[in-house]
Amino acid sequence: ADVDGDGDLDAVVGEDYGNLNYLENTGSATAPSYVQQTGTNNPFDGINLGSVSTPTFADVDGDGDLDAVVGEDYGNLNYLENDPVVTADPAFTTDEDTSFTTGNVLTNDSDADGDTLTVDSIDTTGTLGTVTDNGDGTFNYDPNGQFESLNDGETATDTFSYTVSDGNGGTDTATVTVTINGVTDNTAPVAVDDTATTDEDVAVSIDVLDNDTDVDSDPLSIDSFTPATNGTVTLDDNGTPGDTTDDLLVYTPDSDFNGSDSFTYTTTDGTLTDTATVNITVDPVNDAPVAVDDTATTNEDTATTGNVLTNDTDVNGDILTVTEVDGVAGNVGTQITLTSGALLTLNADGSYSYDPNGQFESLNDGDKATDSFSYTISDGTLTDTATVNVTIDGLDEPLNLVGTNQKDTLIGGASNDTISGGNGADELFGGGGDDILGGKGKDKGPDILNGGTGNDTLTGGNGPDVFVFAEGDGTDTITDFSTPDVIGLTGGLSFADLSFSGSDIIVTSTSEVLATLTGVDATTLTSSDFTTV
Repeated sequence: ADVDGDGDLDAVVGEDYGNLNYLENTGSATAPSYVQQTGTNNPFDGINLGSVSTPTFADVDGDGDLDAVVGEDYGNLNYLENDPVVTADPAFTTDEDTSFTTGNVLTNDSDADGDTLTVDSIDTTGTLGTVTDNGDGTFNYDPNGQFESLNDGETATDTFSYTVSDGNGGTDTATVTVTINGVTDNTAPVAVDDTATTDEDVAVSIDVLDNDTDVDSDPLSIDSFTPATNGTVTLDDNGTPGDTTDDLLVYTPDSDFNGSDSFTYTTTDGTLTDTATVNITVDPVNDAPVAVDDTATTNEDTATTGNVLTNDTDVNGDILTVTEVDGVAGNVGTQITLTSGALLTLNADGSYSYDPNGQFESLNDGDKATDSFSYTISDGTLTDTATVNVTIDGLDEPLNLVGTNQKDTLIGGASNDTISGGNGADELFGGGGDDILGGKGKDKGPDILNGGTGNDTLTGGNGPDVFVFAEGDGTDTITDFSTPDVIGLTGGLSFADLSFSGSDIIVTSTSEVLATLTGVDATTLTSSDFTTV
């Protein structure tokens, strides 16, 4: 062996008792010249091998291992080769989600020399899982989530290598193979937030499942959803009631709402769920104004006014104007004659004046008639039309009744009537209103004058007249009371119920003045001046 490393083969010679002599080759490989080295020049000085020994000295066979040269008696040399470590490739099995600790990989490794073996190093180049050397021949292996795509029944392999040393320069390398079995995982789906935009008062369909995912490729469906704040959310089966994977959610904004709204939904893979938010933007639009029908009431002789815009609205707050009257733009702000003959002026600001214009004079008291006209309003872009309905109440016109020379009965109405008797013995009834009743100047009478309700003026004329009064009918004036005229009391009144002051006849209990007698001192009246009728 080349002991001194100079490239020449030296000699190791054994003696008795196992001592080794070292003879250095001071020549060449082809012409050796051996010189025995002693003391410190002999690397084996003082080593007694005995009859058998296995020390390591030199790599005699050039295999990279240091071999042993053992001396025996008579100078013979025994050459013992240093056998290499023998390793076997171990294999293990786990599933895609389970880490484990291997058994001792050195158990099936061997060393012919019986040296104690240890793991010198590991090589994880290309290894997908993670490997940890525990220092005792075992390793921790973790699939590290690298095999989640495996389905049940599928397998994959992962490998790493380790080098074993015998501590005396002997090494060997083995490969550990890990078989990974796939398992059926159920990872929760991932629901992703969605956005949608629509116009005011317009529903929008949203495919919320479109951007949701499931690592296991499970089919997804909508599990539930929450209400929106400013709209409603409904489920649409998309025309396939048997297939929930293509369902949609439909958002309908509340009437006239615009702005931002949101709701949440939950997606499911059949077992696990996830929740996301849908954010909605509702763009404003110009809503048409709302014109509301109007009513007005007047009588046949009285004009009335109002404003048609008072109860009209516009949700956008736009300023409203009247743009048409009875469908004609040119009628705005101009007095027009309606079909009824009444007069109307309706201005752009909504103010109007309605005049019956004498077209309803035929109505009696209690009668009614109706008239109408239409108008159109605008917010500057959109319009709406409504109708104004006018109710006209009839009135009794003041009457002027004149009797004949016969005995007449003249009855007034509800207005302020003028009733004049003729030369006969007439009965005059004023009715309602403040009436004027009078017998004719040459009338011989006797006339009966009953003013009715209201403050009436009674003139009997010639002859013995009767002036009739009832409590609560108002205060009448008698202009020509004189003997033999009498005052007729009706409605339960009697002379005893009366008192007198100046020209007035008074109902004592109520202080109501029944009548005033022009030019007569009422206190001079006696019961003979009264009668019950």
